Amino acid sequence: MRAAVPLVILLMWARSASAAEPRGVPGDAQDLVLFLEARPCLIRLHLQIRGRSFRQNWNETVGNLFRYLDVDRDGALSEKEAALAPSKSQWVQLMTGVNVEPDSAPDFPDTTDWFAKKRITRSQFEVYYRDSGAGALQIEWSWRNEGPDAPSAALMQHLDKNKDGALSKAELLAAASTLASLDINGDELIQEQELNPLNGISPTFTTRAAIDGRSLPKSFPFLVLPAESKSVEMAEEMLRRHDKDKDRHLSRAEFPLDGKAFDRLDADRDGKLSAAELAEWSKLSPDLEAAIALEPGAAQEIRLLPGADGKPNRLTALLPTHRDGALRIPLAEKQLELARSAPTARIRRELLKQFDDLAGKDAVLAEKKIYQPPFVFVALLRLADRDGDNRLTRQELVDYLDLQEKFLFRTSYLTVVDRGASLFEFLDADHDRRLSPRELRTAWSRLSAWDRDKTGRIEKKRIPQQFQMILGYGAGRVGTLDPQPPSNFAQPMSPFRNGSGGPLWFRKMDRNGDGDVSQTEFLGTAEQFRLIDADGDGLIDPTEADRADEKIRKKSR
Repeated sequence: MRAAVPLVILLMWARSASAAEPRGVPGDAQDLVLFLEARPCLIRLHLQIRGRSFRQNWNETVGNLFRYLDVDRDGALSEKEAALAPSKSQWVQLMTGVNVEPDSAPDFPDTTDWFAKKRITRSQFEVYYRDSGAGALQIEWSWRNEGPDAPSAALMQHLDKNKDGALSKAELLAAASTLASLDINGDELIQEQELNPLNGISPTFTTRAAIDGRSLPKSFPFLVLPAESKSVEMAEEMLRRHDKDKDRHLSRAEFPLDGKAFDRLDADRDGKLSAAELAEWSKLSPDLEAAIALEPGAAQEIRLLPGADGKPNRLTALLPTHRDGALRIPLAEKQLELARSAPTARIRRELLKQFDDLAGKDAVLAEKKIYQPPFVFVALLRLADRDGDNRLTRQELVDYLDLQEKFLFRTSYLTVVDRGASLFEFLDADHDRRLSPRELRTAWSRLSAWDRDKTGRIEKKRIPQQFQMILGYGAGRVGTLDPQPPSNFAQPMSPFRNGSGGPLWFRKMDRNGDGDVSQTEFLGTAEQFRLIDADGDGLIDPTEADRADEKIRKKSR
């Protein structure tokens, strides 16, 4: 599946944690299963906001809404107070920052108190919304729509010099010089419309929100494990995908774990794993475990956690050493990329301006005016009119917007993106629809992991399917699209780049916004450039710039 990726996603530098470092805080673990052709992989993410579990933050969101509705402060919602609560669909809309559509008040049929006393407690209120599709972790699945891959076809045409249908190491190492003549505007970047001027249409993506990872297309290779009943759901999915002989068991051939792990699960020692035994699989060491801070201003790094024995977990050991700011794991037929998105949610305060224009000096919208175009306040009449007078005051709107702001900044998101097996998408590591010098220079080193036979060439069919796991905090990604090709070669902001990386002089010299300063962009002498370019790759990256800047500051003290 392919993803609607916003323009503010920041890739994170990954580092390994020592075995002595804390693994996380209570309640912060979220498990996912990645199904590969041979066997599934367990991925455990510790998601934290300011050192607390993402679930704890969500609980506070529920508390904010409950306190807003509990006007008499008696610790329970009366029928009148509950009538102002958002429906399940409105709750999702509040969480994602989109326009809230009119809907009737929620029904709370699963609570005895609601039937008997028409009152609902905080804990009952929390359970109701947890099952609404807007729980502690919002999950979105996105995939690239079908259609011709014109940019990849153009790349093959330019790079495949001997026309053998494959890209050799030599052809990929020469990619930057081969494509240089296409750089019409001289910005050292190969923009999508420069590469393919007759058909510069960007791919479109379909995005779907899922309720705790349920209701996904069966072909999608991920399963998000809910905190409750995850073992049963996981075991059934493993049997569905890997039980070739349909005997409701997985043999060693069907589930090729290492011997010790298989033996630990095989409780009855019959040489195969039943559903009950498979349900214990998530209790073993995960294949990849990482701690991620999601709050604004958090360090831009994913902290990789070792196994209980202090050694790297199975997928962690596969990580390449590329320094392009991404955590990418080459798998058998896929590439898995883990990223963190910057929080961007802001309540649209233009609602206040629209209110003022309609209400005038009275600062009150009567029901008659509310039911006139543009109808944006119809839903808010029920949700924000806390005194029940069928009017909406400006203060009531301000209180509602304050509440929604608390909603947005307490919500965690996981967007899983299937970008397909596309050469252009693979080389365009930061997905900004431009190929930078660094992306072209590292093309072979990044693709060589799929040269399984060590032939020194990559056939088109070997281009891996690329999956991203984008973790965010704030507004969701549902309904957004990949950045479209910029008109007139305007510079798009990279979906993954931190625009504040590096010192001020570095950011100003980086005129094309690709996250590096080339020799052409550098305003100092050639000798100064060589001193700053520590690895001698012909590009100054933010880390090298920071180190140089620190040396200069120390000398000036």
